Amino acid sequence: MQKEGTAYIGIDESNHGRFPEIFVGVYSHFPSDTSINFYERIKPPSLFARLAKRNWRYLIVSETDYKNFGPHEIKVYTATSLITALNPQENFLEIFVDGELRRKEREEIKEIITKTLNLTFLCVEVRPLIKSRRGKYQKTNHITLLADSLANYLYRQKTLEELVSGKISKRKASLLVD
Repeated sequence: MQKEGTAYIGIDESNHGRFPEIFVGVYSHFPSDTSINFYERIKPPSLFARLAKRNWRYLIVSETDYKNFGPHEIKVYTATSLITALNPQENFLEIFVDGELRRKEREEIKEIITKTLNLTFLCVEVRPLIKSRRGKYQKTNHITLLADSLANYLYRQKTLEELVSGKISKRKASLLVD
C-alpha cells in the first residue's frame, strides 16, 4: 500500500569510466534535501551522520556491463535498480540523477518505475541534475550530494571484496535488466 507523501531519491556514480564503477541511490523524506545550492563534498564521519535518517543502496557496474548494455542503457538500469532496491512506499516520487539524461532515458526510467512500484506516470518525476563547480564547491542538491559523496567514499575507501561480501554488502543492490 502506498503512503501519502513524496519520496526523494538522488543518484550519482563514483568515477566516470574507471571500473568497477559504483552507483549510489539515497532515499529521503525531507523536501529540504532537494534545495539547490553550492556544497562541498561531505566526508566521514559527517557523511554517515547525515545518512542516518535516510536510506541508501549502491551497486557495482563492471566494464563488461558497460560493453554489454552501453552507457545510456546503464543509466536507465542503474537508476531503476537502485530505486527498486530502495523500495519507496510514497505515492509520489522525485528522482534526481546526476548528469545529462536524454528524454528517452527519463521516459524509460519512469516507465519501469511506474510498473515496478505500481505508480501512475504523473506521480513520478525524473530530473537530470548537471552539477556546476566553483572551486571545491559543486552546485547540486543535498540528496544528490550525499549520493556523490558516498559513491566517492565507497570507491576510494572500500575494497571490491568488502563491497561484494563484507558487512556493508547488505546495502548492495543488483543490476536489474529487462
